[in-house]
Amino acid sequence: MTLRRSSVVPWVVLLVALLSMVGQAAPAKGKISFLHYLSTDTMEILQPLIDRFEAIHDIEVEVTYVSSAEVVTKLQIMAITDVMPDVMRLGSEFINLIPADPFADLTPYVKRDSVNPADFHAPVWHSFDLGGKLLAIPTDISTFVTYYNIDRFEEAGIAHPPHDAGDVNWNWDTLMATAAKLTDAPDVSPRRFGIAAFGDMWMWPSWWGGEWIDPQTRRSLAETPNTLLALQKIADAYLIHNVVGGSFSSGTAAMAYGGSWNVPTYARLGFDWDLAPVAMGTRRSTILYPNGLFMSRTCANKDLAWEFIRFMTTELEAAKIWCTALGRIPALRRLGQHFVGLQSQLRAGVDYQVFLAAMEYAEYPAIRRVPEAIDIQNILNAAWPPIRNGQVTVTAGAANIARQLNALLSR
Repeated sequence: MTLRRSSVVPWVVLLVALLSMVGQAAPAKGKISFLHYLSTDTMEILQPLIDRFEAIHDIEVEVTYVSSAEVVTKLQIMAITDVMPDVMRLGSEFINLIPADPFADLTPYVKRDSVNPADFHAPVWHSFDLGGKLLAIPTDISTFVTYYNIDRFEEAGIAHPPHDAGDVNWNWDTLMATAAKLTDAPDVSPRRFGIAAFGDMWMWPSWWGGEWIDPQTRRSLAETPNTLLALQKIADAYLIHNVVGGSFSSGTAAMAYGGSWNVPTYARLGFDWDLAPVAMGTRRSTILYPNGLFMSRTCANKDLAWEFIRFMTTELEAAKIWCTALGRIPALRRLGQHFVGLQSQLRAGVDYQVFLAAMEYAEYPAIRRVPEAIDIQNILNAAWPPIRNGQVTVTAGAANIARQLNALLSR
């Protein structure tokens, strides 16, 4: 039976209409995965922000927690098996994953959406630039400054350390002289000291223009003049000046190097304290601990993952919530005063601008530019006590460090 043309046309029209309706049906909801090692308290603040993102963008975010102790090992396994999460919040441990090439280059997305690097503190932005590839957009930063006990300074009749990082009089010699005046005689019990410690070994050489390694040649710099000088100066603080010991919290150390992570604890102390820059050697420097959002190279929905990263790091209100949740220095420069306000709620009368000023002289250490960073850290930590205790000379200790670093980096 042959249908007439007039009877076929309505069916064709109906079919086209049906197909059009199918094409106009709501698309399947997008989905991305997000891995982190943040605390439960932090995620309670961030989860409503994630919920808001899901509602605005119609994207489901599958959130996974991994402990900070396990995150590198688990991600290394995931990278080998190509089951990486789409987005990860990581810090400087990201370098340990580089051999597996697990991260996407975010440079094209930054250029496409006109994200301005100048909106961020320069050191933290550059810390995620590896070989010309931008591997993360920063969320927050930690760094070291000097905490000092106001009561101890006034008791000793000593001028307070300056708040201005540009004051070259706040240098190593001044620090040692000040710490000596704040240190009790050996027969006093409990004995009080000038300073508790000097923070991570990673940053010590930078105060005198040195480094532990050259990440390009993958050779040790432990025996170079500037790094040897740094080791000698720190060792002398323990062995000659004898001004290092006690704890800031107990009041038995008048000064301590610490970061914004100390504020919630120190806010409850029963004495007044304030902040100053890290004392300079031949230059002023402090270490940088960056955190950011990374995208997996194997992510199936890169545009969705990027939208999550962009929203969380560049949208002002979202970035404020990250700052509130983490209590760390925000990566976005314009949120500096928001950070200061949050810290002032914990403890008023403290110059928290010192943290922000530290971003002008903070540096990312060279050892964090190689995948063996954790192993290098372990070598340094093991080698320091014999030097500090005077069991080996600085020269012998540096030679021991150099041998181990060169053996590690030549593998």
